[in-house]
Amino acid sequence: MIEQDTSYEALTEIILGLTEAKTGSSDPQLRGALTVLLQELTEIENKGGLCLEWKSDDEKLRCIDILKSAGLIAEGADLDTAHPYQMRNVCLFVADRSEPGKVRIYSHRSFFGESRLAANIAALAKAPSSGAACVDKLDALEAKAKEMGAFQLNDGQRQAASLALQNNFSVICGGPGTGKTTSVVRFLEVALQNCPEASVTLCAPTGKAKSRLNESVIYSAQERPNLYPLVKKAADEERIQSLTIHKLLGTPLSNGERPSRTNPLETRILIIDEGSMVDEHLADSLFSVIDPHTTKTVVLGDKHQLAAVGPGSVFADISNSSGPLSRFSCELTESKRFKKDSLIHKVATHILNLENKTADLHEFEALFEGAETNGAFGAVGLFYDKPNKESGLSATAKKWLEEKINGYAAAVKSLRQTLSTIKLDDAEETDTQKLPQPLHDALKVAWNSLSGFRPICAQRRGAFSLDAVNRFCDQVLRKKLNCRNEDEFYVGKVIIVRKNDPSGISNGDVCILLPIWFKNEDQPSWYAYVGDLDRLYPAMLLPSYDTAFGITIHQSQGSGFDDVAVFLPPITNKELEDPENGAVSLCTRELLYTGFTRAKKSCLIFGSPASVELSLSRVTERTGGLQDRLREKFKNSANP
Repeated sequence: MIEQDTSYEALTEIILGLTEAKTGSSDPQLRGALTVLLQELTEIENKGGLCLEWKSDDEKLRCIDILKSAGLIAEGADLDTAHPYQMRNVCLFVADRSEPGKVRIYSHRSFFGESRLAANIAALAKAPSSGAACVDKLDALEAKAKEMGAFQLNDGQRQAASLALQNNFSVICGGPGTGKTTSVVRFLEVALQNCPEASVTLCAPTGKAKSRLNESVIYSAQERPNLYPLVKKAADEERIQSLTIHKLLGTPLSNGERPSRTNPLETRILIIDEGSMVDEHLADSLFSVIDPHTTKTVVLGDKHQLAAVGPGSVFADISNSSGPLSRFSCELTESKRFKKDSLIHKVATHILNLENKTADLHEFEALFEGAETNGAFGAVGLFYDKPNKESGLSATAKKWLEEKINGYAAAVKSLRQTLSTIKLDDAEETDTQKLPQPLHDALKVAWNSLSGFRPICAQRRGAFSLDAVNRFCDQVLRKKLNCRNEDEFYVGKVIIVRKNDPSGISNGDVCILLPIWFKNEDQPSWYAYVGDLDRLYPAMLLPSYDTAFGITIHQSQGSGFDDVAVFLPPITNKELEDPENGAVSLCTRELLYTGFTRAKKSCLIFGSPASVELSLSRVTERTGGLQDRLREKFKNSANP
């Protein structure tokens, strides 16, 4: 197979060739200008940015004049951004001067994608809503909750639910345990009073995130059917669907056609979770198929978490408290995941408060002093001991991992013992609702043991990496269970699915492998148990998967575990000076905050002084102008 060269040098040659063919002449200055722009734009896009940002007095701005004379760049002010769907084949690049003292340079795709996204969000926000009267109903529901002795919304959560009721578009921002989902369930119950037969769609960027959102909403309705009768009724009638965003965009509607701008989603209420994981391109695709007059949309997320893997910082832009959408957003700050006097809460709060001051490594390290008692791991821990070259892990890291795997191994041994006593009649009995109760119970015990801890890693390869963690955990568990190293499958092996599958299993789903014996068969059949879904899938039919005793910090978003170990690259001060070192680029405050706040009871950090200090001080910055595009949409609006 021949690989295409898509470097900026190759793109420069292609564009120069097309330009010369069109004009019949060549400009010697054009090559230099095009090379500068493409090289820098490529570097920015590789870092998740959408555009170049040059100061208004930068000498490189002369490149714009050269490209403009060749018809390769247009001024954003000259384009009709009010009708983004009509902007086709204008030019290759766009220069945007909407922010004083700065010039942004976009590719055609990025500028018009950003303009479309802003137009669609603004249309949603401006759409009239009949939800103002629902606030009284929310008060009545709160009074009912008080009478029943149920949880009552705090002021921030009540504001969030009210905001969602009163607007067709709203953003609820908050860290783990702040009650985003709780606010949404109250909102849904009141919204369904206005429209009892409405359909509700819960979606998220990953299968794991959409499953957790669906589980939380359905559990609330089942746990409190008298408080949430309409949510329970909608769930019982299968009017609440849960999909990944990609699945939602690819699923045909009632007319047999996939969602599009002219064939919008039919759902009346759309809840989008883990908004920080949604990149600009995916957001553009999603908001392009939402009808602002029929679908009420609520976006949930944590602006302090890691930015999306793809380009842009959509959630940070739409949740900015001083941005153009500030009246449509609110932030929840009171967390129930950590007690206020807990060490985890103190460390997490310290990381967040670095927004307003300079990071001090010694001040951060002082938070961990005295946490370890009598040689046992404490609620928090910070460890700098160097990893072994062969294993990629330190002795302390191995000790923690072995403790956790030993606990899990005990549950797996019990599961294996139960499996040895049971033979099923046929594959239909692998429905978890039909499994013999002892087997179902043993599965749940093993799953709960696994879900109680999780090592999460910044990098996939190298020291303190996901590969090192998974390799060590696999070795420990095989040894505890007396399993052969050459066996691909063994009872208790943990995997993570890497692709969505029509069977219902999704990218990001974690599974436990186990053998099930059937009567009249000489060999067992292997199955994967997805505890989040409480379902079994034939292992041989699974899409691609990886070993997953540990996961990446990116994969951990939206999850929570009692005990967490965060593994940062053990970089040295000398390595900090190497711009080509990929491990250095991973260390950011968002990554550290995301990893640390996955923990409910305890969290240990393994790394080096250099990686921890860099993570505390370095903030992810992505270039883009979504907030300026949104301001343009509201500029002449009577209903901002």
